[in-house]
Amino acid sequence: MGDIASLLNRDLVHCQVAAADKNELLKKMSTAMHEQGYVKEGYIEGVLAREAASPTGLQLEVYGCAIPHSEMSYVNKPVISVATLSNAVTFNRMDDFKAVVDVRLVFMLAVDEGLKQVNTLQTLMLLLQDNEKVAELVQATNSDEILNVFDTLEKAGK
Repeated sequence: MGDIASLLNRDLVHCQVAAADKNELLKKMSTAMHEQGYVKEGYIEGVLAREAASPTGLQLEVYGCAIPHSEMSYVNKPVISVATLSNAVTFNRMDDFKAVVDVRLVFMLAVDEGLKQVNTLQTLMLLLQDNEKVAELVQATNSDEILNVFDTLEKAGK
């Protein structure tokens, strides 16, 4: 999880966010990334366009998750923003664009290298197979609890 932990920023970890829909959520997350200088102007439009063309919703065993991202050209500095949601929002599924999933956990990626993006996605997919860790993330009430999950995984060498 070293790759993931090094890309996390406490100020971009949002717990129990309330959002009316995925667009509101994605705008909140990407605005914070832009305000901190991680992404360029236009990143949010890129995320929304990519989500419309290639949805990122994923039904896990218990919870729904999404991993939205945009083109690498919008990235100033690599980062991952994490959000847990107080109420689920609907995303289209990556495995069936017409189907939907109620999402409670979002990892918004801003990665500037193709190989790093692939590696980051692979690492996230491994994490998402661990139902206990996913539950810890979804139920977290503050950013320290979320960051601790990644620190624990990194120390365990996962």
